[in-house]
Amino acid sequence: MLVDRQESINRAVSRFESNGLAARCKLLSSDLCQEVPDGADVHVLKHVLHGYEDDAAIGILRNCHSVLPKHGRLLVIDFVLPDTVTRNCHASWFSKT
Repeated sequence: MLVDRQESINRAVSRFESNGLAARCKLLSSDLCQEVPDGADVHVLKHVLHGYEDDAAIGILRNCHSVLPKHGRLLVIDFVLPDTVTRNCHASWFSKT
């Protein structure tokens, strides 16, 4: 199951179809700040939380927790951002050091 904003789901449909994955993955549109679809025992949030203020990010995590089964897992993969973000910061996030 891929859950994302409608714009992202719209772009993903053709990619999933052209790679023969459409029958293997359900594409769902949802605003994670409002609700998280249930039915998964693992949730992966990749590059999601860094775009939200702390209160909203906590709300997303609570929404995920509310639909996870007892032994479910939540995996978070995200950037660690500097205290102040400038235009020059973005390149340094991906540099090999």
